[in-house]
Amino acid sequence: METNVNQLKKNARGFTLIELMIVVAIIGILAAIAIPNFLRYQLRAKSGEAAVNLSAIKTSEIAYYGYKDTYVAAGANPATMNDSGQKDNFDVSGNITGWSDLGWRPEGKVYFSYAVAAAVNRFTADAVADLDVDTVPQCWMVQMAPLQADGTADAPEPGVNAADCTDSANVPVGQVGKAVADGVY
Repeated sequence: METNVNQLKKNARGFTLIELMIVVAIIGILAAIAIPNFLRYQLRAKSGEAAVNLSAIKTSEIAYYGYKDTYVAAGANPATMNDSGQKDNFDVSGNITGWSDLGWRPEGKVYFSYAVAAAVNRFTADAVADLDVDTVPQCWMVQMAPLQADGTADAPEPGVNAADCTDSANVPVGQVGKAVADGVY
């Protein structure tokens, strides 16, 4: 019996230091590839908030227009652009004009600051945030304007965040789109 135990001890083998270091190196390489991709996907998911909420704001504006024959303007909410990459509270107290008239508010906290510029027959809603904290704001917008006699859209209302939404001409009237080349999405 004793020789059997000694025999097992001789045959028992662990991993060498080199083998363990190779495994650690492989895990490190995989992490170096996976982490940036994960962060990019995370930013894309956060960007989706703007498209969904602007579509809802557009629907609310169209419904408001159906009742009042005018669009309603709404001040920036949250009042300042999010440049921390974190969620911020949307003011539901009615302190920021227009949102209670519009009848729209998001559920919970938001990444973007939303605003609506409106005239009687046109509006521009925009959403601005700096999700990747690179000082280049990401801007999404939706514009509605009446059609001219030739079927082309009239000039939309300039957005509240027009300085940040530099590519607004690339967003077709009536569609939600990204209005600045931030590189996130």
